[in-house]
Amino acid sequence: MLKLSTKILYGLRAAITIALNDGAPLSAREISISQGIPEQYLEQILVRLRKGGILKSVRGPGGGYVLSKPPEEISVYEIAITLEGPIGLAKCLDPDGDFECDRENNCIAKLVWSHLQSQIEATLRNLTLKQVLKEAEASGIIHPK
Repeated sequence: MLKLSTKILYGLRAAITIALNDGAPLSAREISISQGIPEQYLEQILVRLRKGGILKSVRGPGGGYVLSKPPEEISVYEIAITLEGPIGLAKCLDPDGDFECDRENNCIAKLVWSHLQSQIEATLRNLTLKQVLKEAEASGIIHPK
């Protein structure tokens, strides 16, 4: 089974939760409780998202995390690569080029993985937090305020 990491899954859930809070800061504890994410692990994820420019931290009483830019300007791809780095579905597609294979120049399977990786990247680049929220509202997962 092809799986996304828990960093990406939890990071996206945290970013969506923050986006739903309409610019009011949310603490790691509040996000942890509402999403069922272990707080210590969540803190590590939130720090990475902050360092990656997706979140800003607000200090003081009532502080926490807010989005650093509008949800329509944050893609799911940006969240994923901030947390895990470039996508590489197969060793031969490693963006760092650390893998050598004697079949690289004549591998039909590589063509398949390359096509799939391109499609995944394009989908994630084109899907913004704003679109995720709109789809969730349209499907009844969340309710308009």
